[in-house]
Amino acid sequence: MGTWGFVANVLYSQPWLIQLVSIFSFFGLGLLIMSVNYGIGLGALCLFDRYWRLDPDIPYLASRLVRNWVE
Repeated sequence: MGTWGFVANVLYSQPWLIQLVSIFSFFGLGLLIMSVNYGIGLGALCLFDRYWRLDPDIPYLASRLVRNWVE
């Protein structure tokens, strides 16, 4: 697995984005990336859940949870 466990390693060619390491540290930048991706994914799941309801037995996502992550 090597260093692929670190999400921020792939940013070595993006100097404008790697500058955030000075604020958040290397591990903090990885956590920031994962948190933003989680919020985007949760928002997409909420939209899919609202417009394309495939299985009526599965409960809806709590809108308060989605709103807190997306905002």
